[in-house]
Amino acid sequence: MSLADRMKKKSSEFKPIDLTEENVHAIFRRCSPKAGCQELSPSFLFVTANINPVGNIYHFDKKTLRENSPFVEYLLGQLKAVHDMHLPVAFASLAEKYDGTIWTKDINTLAELANLGIASGFCSPFLDSEKTTDFILPHTSLSPQDPKFSSWYASGEWIRNSIGIMKNKTAPSVEER
Repeated sequence: MSLADRMKKKSSEFKPIDLTEENVHAIFRRCSPKAGCQELSPSFLFVTANINPVGNIYHFDKKTLRENSPFVEYLLGQLKAVHDMHLPVAFASLAEKYDGTIWTKDINTLAELANLGIASGFCSPFLDSEKTTDFILPHTSLSPQDPKFSSWYASGEWIRNSIGIMKNKTAPSVEER
């Protein structure tokens, strides 16, 4: 079975979700460590020029985060910064979706999404002095509410654009991107 066939088969397990505060909070809570958590994945939102963490370090359940990384990538893929591919990406720009709408005005929700992306390996921490990052890797995605979504999704473009989204539900390696 070809990779494309395997991914189409796996795609029945993945359901695209819209970039909303509720979806970000749900994934953030789901990935937060619970009693019995075996391994942690750290994330620090801001760093100094010497890559020293500034502020709080968040921890996620590594296994649960890995299972949810396709959803994290899909949410990040709806950001205007990802669609435009202009670097560096400002932290504040994470509030804007690809269609120009502001999906949240809550700084804590932006921090939750950014920390999920950092811990999943889809972006790097933001430089504290600039509040920007030069590394953001998710592939573009569309909101299920978008009028173009049905044809885009049916075409399989989301599979071709994000070869790692469904491959064992883990984040794509650099070679797969």
